[in-house]
Amino acid sequence: MIPRYRLIQTIVLSAILLLVIGYARPPEGDANTGLYREKFWRLKINWRPQFDVVLAGDSRVLCDFSPVAMSEVLPDKRIANFGFNYVGLTREYLQEAETKLDPQSRDKVIVLGITPRALTPLNERVSGFLEEKNRSIDEALVGSYLSPLTAFLRPISIVALKRSLLREEVGYKNFYPDGWMSVRLIPPNPRADLGVYQRVFRNNQVSGNLVDNFMKVVTEWRKKGIRVFALRPPAASEIVQVENQQSGFDEKEFAGRFQEAGGVWIEPQEDRYEICDGSHLSADSARRFSRQVAAWLR
Repeated sequence: MIPRYRLIQTIVLSAILLLVIGYARPPEGDANTGLYREKFWRLKINWRPQFDVVLAGDSRVLCDFSPVAMSEVLPDKRIANFGFNYVGLTREYLQEAETKLDPQSRDKVIVLGITPRALTPLNERVSGFLEEKNRSIDEALVGSYLSPLTAFLRPISIVALKRSLLREEVGYKNFYPDGWMSVRLIPPNPRADLGVYQRVFRNNQVSGNLVDNFMKVVTEWRKKGIRVFALRPPAASEIVQVENQQSGFDEKEFAGRFQEAGGVWIEPQEDRYEICDGSHLSADSARRFSRQVAAWLR
C-alpha cells in the first residue's frame, strides 16, 4: 500500500507537470479570437437558419473564404463559412448546408468550392462534417462548454513543440465565429501537402455517383430559387497537376454539367496568392481572395 504522503506527493507533482505541459504548448493561433477549435465546430454544426449566403466545401473553403472579408464587398449579406476538413460533397452534407439559409431571405445563395478529393469515395466515408455531426452528447457538451479546458489538456505533438522552440516551421490556425479557419505556415511551404495528394487518389478516383447526385442537388436548389455558384479554389501548381492527372476529375466537363443544372461556374483569375502549404491560402491572401469572390457574386 502506498503511504499517504507519497500519494499526495504524486498527485501534486502530476498536477504541476500538467500545468507545465499545458503552458508549454505552442500557440495554436496568433490572432487571439478567443474561440477554441472544439467550440468552433459546435457553432458551425448548431447554426440555425439565419444566413443569406452559405459557403460549402472541404478545407479549401474552410481556410480560403472569410465571410467578414466578403462582407466588406457585400455589406447587406449575412455570410457563413460551412466548410469542414476533408468533407465529401454528398447529398447529406449539401442538404445540411442548405438548412443554414434563412427561409425568409429574399436572395438565398450557396457558394461551393470544388476539389477532386471532395468527390471521391474516401471523402464520402471519412468526413470532418460527419465526424462533428455524429459526436456523442457528452462530447458535444464538452466541446460547447469546456473547450478552454480540453484545449489546455490536448496532447502535444513533440515535433510541433520542437519546431516551436527552435523557431523552425510553425503553423497557426485561428478560428472565427463566422466559420472561417485562417491558417499560416512560417515559412510558407507550397510543397508541404504534395506527398498527401500523390497518395490520396490511389484506388480512390472521383465517383460518378457522387457527381450525379451533386448535380441533382444543384437542380433542386435552383427550383427552390436558390442561386448556386461554384469554383475551384487556388492550390499550388504541383498539387493541381496531381489532381488533374490522377483523380479522374475533368474540370471542363464538370463545369459544363454544373451550368446545365442551373449553377454559375466562376473561373478565378490568376493572382499572386500565398499558398502556405500547397492546398490553402495564407490568412492575408485568403482575405483578398474572399473579397474577389464577393465581387464576382455582386
